Parts: sequence; structure tokens; C-alpha cells
Amino acid sequence: MIEYELNRLLQNAKADQNLKAALLQTRTSDNPVEDFCVLAQSKGYDIQTGELFALGLTENDAKLRSVNGGGVGENLKGEKPFTFCTKDLSQLKYIKDMINIGIASFKIEGRMRSIYYIATIVGTYRKVIDNYWNKIDNYEYNLKD
Repeated sequence: MIEYELNRLLQNAKADQNLKAALLQTRTSDNPVEDFCVLAQSKGYDIQTGELFALGLTENDAKLRSVNGGGVGENLKGEKPFTFCTKDLSQLKYIKDMINIGIASFKIEGRMRSIYYIATIVGTYRKVIDNYWNKIDNYEYNLKD
């Protein structure tokens, strides 16, 4: 049912620039999903917040299955639960420099990665950052730490 309503809304938004603009405006609100649903409902579309989230989860689960060949929460096929991409860890040696120039947050690309992979990458960066702050006067990056 929600897929039908979303498709109907999409088709109408393509034809009605005012509707399209109003829908796009919800992206900048404090609660974009709820505001999107409220706007859609005010225009006669039966789109509920819970159903929209459930659909998103279903679509994400399908995407994960297509990537790792298994079900959601299953390990990748092979001997190892996952393989690290060295690119994800390539900036570790620059942590000191990045902190010293004022970088306060790092974006780690997590699409199409398992939560275990992301947790391991984040944990590794966290450990290196903590080591820096604990040894700030004589910190040197050590791959083995």
C-alpha cells in the first residue's frame, strides 16, 4: 500500500512543481520524515511515518542481501567475517596532524558495509585518537598500537 502511495505522490510531484517544492522543503526541517508524512497526508496520500521507516528497512535489508550474498546479519561468504579495505584505515597516520589543524570530526564511508565492519573501523580510529591525547607531548603513530 505504501509503495503505491509513494509512487502516486512521486508522479504527482513530477507534474506539480509546487508540490515538489513543498516536499523537498521538508528535508531541511528538524523532523524531516514526520514533516514529509504530515504534508503528504494533508494532500490526501496515506503515508504513515512507521510504514515509511519499515519500507526503508526492508529496502536496506534487500540491498545488503544483494551485496553479501546472504541475509541481513549474516557474515560475508568465506573464511573471514569481512575483509578490510586498506583505504578505510589510510588516514590513521595523519591523526595528529588532523587534530592539530582543528579537524573535529571524521566521516567514515559506511554504505554497503556491515555494522561489525563499521564498528571495527570506528574503534580503530578511536584507539588512535585516544593514544594521541594520552601521549600528546610525545605522540608518534604506531601501526601496531
